[in-house]
Amino acid sequence: MRISGLGFNNPRYVHKYYTDAHVHTGKLHTDEYIKGAKYELENIFNDSIQIANKNQNQFWNASDIIISDADCLNILEGRPSADEFNGNKRLLEKFNIIKPEKPILNYNPSPIDRIVRPLAVCETGYGNASEIEKLMGLYHDKFYGLKFHPEIFRMSVTDNYDTYLPYMKIAQKYNKPSLFHSDNKNSVFSSPSRMYEFAKRLKTDGINTPVIMGHMGMGSKADNYAGLQVLIEAAKNRDANLYADTAWVDEDVLIEGLRRLKKETKDGINRIVFGTDAPLGKQGENARSSYIGRIQRIQAKIRADRELSPFADEIIEKLFSKNAAKLFNIKHITARAAKSKNKLISAAAAISAAAGGAAAIVTGCKNNTGGLSRVV
Repeated sequence: MRISGLGFNNPRYVHKYYTDAHVHTGKLHTDEYIKGAKYELENIFNDSIQIANKNQNQFWNASDIIISDADCLNILEGRPSADEFNGNKRLLEKFNIIKPEKPILNYNPSPIDRIVRPLAVCETGYGNASEIEKLMGLYHDKFYGLKFHPEIFRMSVTDNYDTYLPYMKIAQKYNKPSLFHSDNKNSVFSSPSRMYEFAKRLKTDGINTPVIMGHMGMGSKADNYAGLQVLIEAAKNRDANLYADTAWVDEDVLIEGLRRLKKETKDGINRIVFGTDAPLGKQGENARSSYIGRIQRIQAKIRADRELSPFADEIIEKLFSKNAAKLFNIKHITARAAKSKNKLISAAAAISAAAGGAAAIVTGCKNNTGGLSRVV
């Protein structure tokens, strides 16, 4: 499947740099989960993200893609089709992050490889944390976090806390965040309230690694609101290192969420990152026009909102780039920000020096009567 047609409207609303914190690749064909449907994600992923390479126009520059491989999610004949070690290692090979041991069929590396930041999928209930420990021991500098799917693996984050704990200890050891698929407010596996309880218990047990609530409660507006409420409570109470991404989140709920996080919490605006679930996004992120259109709409709504508009640049930078850089320890974004800041400081110093020099020249040009001579 190849995607064509890019509705690139109102590019002024698009922040120059962005990080998509929730992206997939691979093949997803878990019979129980999607009732036999089969999604081929490879080409969709490549086409969606190549927006960054083909349509920059100085308005669009994808800096990073946080990605996990659906190949590790396929439960066939009662077990995942790829194990935790080899399945995740294959993701590194696919994007030339490590040299493949053998050619990968039907995959051609592209310029997007340089912006890929892999997550290691954890197969709770089927795999073993020791495999993730082995993986991280060898490639901890190649992975930017762990990925969990409580719904697919039918593992409640609260009822099966002890199953998750060894994985979370590994995340703590290697200073990695963990991105969880969260589901509707009634989910027995990963509802927003269960995600909050899980994150609180981790903090009580001394596990301080960030827990990212992917989808902020997947489903209806009511489910998104439930996710927003626990995010606000966590920020207010400071009793859980709970974060959220915007994948599948209703845009009106997101804008209200940003408004409330800004107004009701000290630093809650730092706890949310942009993500799409591409190419499976509810808003149609499997198409280029929808993908870029969603970002345009969100940024336009931030700038148009009466309460958010005075802080629009700061909020957009945090939502689309800065928060993810901190969460996933993406150093080049931080370095870029520092470089920009240093340029501003240098420019200010140069202006100051120039002003001082001009003052000296002017002073030296004073005539004997105290007047100023014309400086040519």
